Amino acid sequence: MIIDETLRKLCDHSTHLYFLIDINNDVIVYSNPTFNHLFGSVYQPSVLMNFVHADDRQYVIQNYESCRSGSQINDFECRLSIDGVHYHYKISAVCVSSDAGQTIIGCRAENMTMLTEYIRSLADHNKKKNSILNIVAHDLIGPINSIEVLSNLLGSGREGKCDREMQEYLQMINRSSKKCINLIQNFINKEFMQSTALSLVKRRIDLVSRMRVLLNEYQSNAAILQRQFILQTNEDSVYVELDEDKFFQSINNLISNSLKFTHDQGTIRIRLEDHASWVVISITDDGIGIPEEHHKDLFQEYTPARRAGLKGEQSHGLGMSIIKTIVEWHEGKIWFESKVNKGTTFFIEIPK
Repeated sequence: MIIDETLRKLCDHSTHLYFLIDINNDVIVYSNPTFNHLFGSVYQPSVLMNFVHADDRQYVIQNYESCRSGSQINDFECRLSIDGVHYHYKISAVCVSSDAGQTIIGCRAENMTMLTEYIRSLADHNKKKNSILNIVAHDLIGPINSIEVLSNLLGSGREGKCDREMQEYLQMINRSSKKCINLIQNFINKEFMQSTALSLVKRRIDLVSRMRVLLNEYQSNAAILQRQFILQTNEDSVYVELDEDKFFQSINNLISNSLKFTHDQGTIRIRLEDHASWVVISITDDGIGIPEEHHKDLFQEYTPARRAGLKGEQSHGLGMSIIKTIVEWHEGKIWFESKVNKGTTFFIEIPK
């Protein structure tokens, strides 16, 4: 028997899709009722490709061929379109030999549509949160730092010229400014640390589309941030598997660093380069650059390379270390090129 009766009953009553493909005869030899309800009477595996999103077809074929070669495939995602309705499915497959000498691929597909929409909603929320945090960091810390500096200048060396009450007011302004700056910086650092403390949850996403959404957030606030943002890519779509929230937290942090060290009216350029088996992301600014003596220490935890931004934004030296860790979690690597008063480019290479 191709499938044990007990196992058949379990599959027949499951809300997941179960089906078996005889790869020697290229035919579907078993499909459960959930599968049949979704696709109707389908007997040729190739017909299923008509339901797969065009951008995912090559990805599905690669996994199918890998399974045929003996590899067990676990939890790869693809999108389906059936009667105008779009679904997200997570698929696992294994190739086995039956007692009758058949070579069978057994497939299980779980409907992830609702979870995917929920995750996307959370990602949109985090994206907006990160954008707001960056604006807070650069649009609030700068003016507050200026207030602190001005209060120091007014109070410095003016004993005898200002009465005691005025001196007390200036000291209050100075203390309040420092407190506000520390509060904002600690809040941003806490948010970043909490978001990176959880384990990776990788999903397949279109990196180009996601990066466009991110840059739109910055471009919509370009008048406030006083920088120009440019996105360049050599492909319209680039699909990779990554933890979207954590990875883009790192991208946000790199853009934030560019904002800190780029003068008003400067340009921040993000470029995506799609290669055969990897993707390179570069973030380039025309800011003040990184002194050469700090190059070797930049990715260290509590790096001595940390310094205040052009508007007084403080750094605690953890950011670059965390970014490097997240990139390495994705089996990637990060490096940079920088010249003083010319600008800096950070490169991230991740496998597809």
